[in-house]
Amino acid sequence: MSVATGQTVGCRDCKRQVGEIVIIRGQEWLQVNGLVVRTLNGVCRACGAEFHWSTSDRLLAKIVQEEQG
Repeated sequence: MSVATGQTVGCRDCKRQVGEIVIIRGQEWLQVNGLVVRTLNGVCRACGAEFHWSTSDRLLAKIVQEEQG
């Protein structure tokens, strides 16, 4: 079962929405339309900015932040 957090993910430059974070079995994933992805690389169609998303990178960042206090 997935639960939407309501947090949207967008382009870093123009802020156009790319997808939404969903939680599945306690793990954050990116939902884009009807797909749930663990990694997404591309460019924003609106402005051309690079876009990168990685579930494992986000998990590692959370672990490091928790260790730092």
